[in-house]
Amino acid sequence: MARNRFLILVAALALMTAACGSRLTPRQLAVAKGLLGSSQSGSGASQGSQAAGGANLLGPGGTGSQGSSGVGGPVSTLGSSQGGGSASSGGHSATSVAGGAGGSSSAGRVCSSAPVTGTPGVTNTTITVGNVSTLTGPVPGIFAGAKNGVEAFAAYINSTGGVCGRQLKVDAGDDNLDPSQNATATQSIAGSVLAFVGSFSIDDGGGASVLASDNVPDVGEALAPQRANLANNFSPQPNPLGWNVSPYLYFKQRFGSDVVTHMAFFSEAAAGQAASIQQQAMEAVGYKFVYSETSIQATQTDFSAEVNTMKNDGVKGLVFQAPATISADFAKDMANAGLSIPFANWGSPAYDRQFVASGGPATNGSVLDIPTAMFQGQDTGSVPEVGLFDKYYQALYGTPPDLFATYAWTSGMLFVEGLNAGGSPTRAALMSGLKSITSFTAGGILPADNPAGKKPPLCYLVVDIVNGQFVRDPADPPTGFRCDANGTYWYAHG
Repeated sequence: MARNRFLILVAALALMTAACGSRLTPRQLAVAKGLLGSSQSGSGASQGSQAAGGANLLGPGGTGSQGSSGVGGPVSTLGSSQGGGSASSGGHSATSVAGGAGGSSSAGRVCSSAPVTGTPGVTNTTITVGNVSTLTGPVPGIFAGAKNGVEAFAAYINSTGGVCGRQLKVDAGDDNLDPSQNATATQSIAGSVLAFVGSFSIDDGGGASVLASDNVPDVGEALAPQRANLANNFSPQPNPLGWNVSPYLYFKQRFGSDVVTHMAFFSEAAAGQAASIQQQAMEAVGYKFVYSETSIQATQTDFSAEVNTMKNDGVKGLVFQAPATISADFAKDMANAGLSIPFANWGSPAYDRQFVASGGPATNGSVLDIPTAMFQGQDTGSVPEVGLFDKYYQALYGTPPDLFATYAWTSGMLFVEGLNAGGSPTRAALMSGLKSITSFTAGGILPADNPAGKKPPLCYLVVDIVNGQFVRDPADPPTGFRCDANGTYWYAHG
């Protein structure tokens, strides 16, 4: 069974290459410390100075004020009626981590630095977390952003003095895009870490039985239902089997019935059931597809035949789910054939600089919907956490973050909030803390959702491409997210 975000995840090729080893290099650590002008190093880092944004440090002595929830009105998926209008961007950079990453569960509480015994991955000076992502295999580096993202987060946390009075370490494993290797990598790490943080793979169902039997806390974006349904999995942006149709209700109103009843749908063959789920969800709210192709291959570069069929079938709207470079090739073929349509949505994977760099003028006029803030720099002014994330990630890896790095960083934030809410670096306390987090925004990087209740967000952003630049759509609020009064999540059955 596939998951909502599966289309995005299998489609997007990460910009980074897989790196050997699971620790930051000395150069990367030096860069990380230099970003804050800190002289701290090792487990003995002092905890009396200020982190980025002026927030107090984590651990004893750090007060960490509470960040706001970052939502302009409770959404129906969280068990309340939807409030219309915009959502605020949430807390400040380090404040949101120290005070609870946008939720209220850990307000006024900080994880203790007192010694603990018998807890895997925890010493008096360090906390080790695990990460199992796809680093090599058929598409090398496809999800390397997930490992890089959690390591960037650890570098940031350590620069501020650590968490629970301890430095954060990452033990990373590679599943080679294979479910059995996902299980093997998970098993090899599970006994020596406090928790898994930020793991990312389309084969994450392979290690689900290990996570279940060891009952190790797993804080990361789950794709396979075997992992997502575990009581010990807490996703920063839960993905129940179904689709958020809120953006498509808006697009239906914006572009009209004549456009949305003459749609084309394209996705990679690997998307499988997820493509069917998205189509069913859109059809349930009034879309009709006159042309559908769900067998796009990663190696395909010529789409002239598909474009001609679209012209002959009178297509007026497009939904395309594939890697950014493939989408760019398709957009160029449409432009070369003189096919211009009112509504071209290339999906969340197109929120990638490769799309506009490769597609050029053919990408102008595209309209996307994304489930995050504009994390590639555009929202740094209104969401301090985005600025902090981008600063660390680009300094360490020399490239803008991708979606997988974003989920890893926000997983780190959720992990720290769970530690603070639980009050102690033990698995039991962490689980207790995570179960109390029913509203989470990652300091405004994500729209509000409910990790403990496994409830997805309904808010989103509409992103336009204008003159080769990603910009907020005029329908969006100036900051935060678009939260439609009639937003809804379509749940698949069976």
